[in-house]
Amino acid sequence: MGFDFDTISNNLGKNADALDDQIRDFSKQMNPNSQKDMLKLQSMMQKWTISVNLESTLVKSVSDAVKTIIQKF
Repeated sequence: MGFDFDTISNNLGKNADALDDQIRDFSKQMNPNSQKDMLKLQSMMQKWTISVNLESTLVKSVSDAVKTIIQKF
């Protein structure tokens, strides 16, 4: 499996979208006065942040690799 923009978007992008949907659903039904719910929301947000950061980092790495290859030709 090669890394390209479509692969990154299809796999990690869908994961981030699914996490986003879970956060939205949970935030609609959570109790804002519950410490347990607040910690769960925080954990969900951290997972989403990690997923988005990973996607961003991989896209930048692929972009930098392509630029390097082009410069060498």
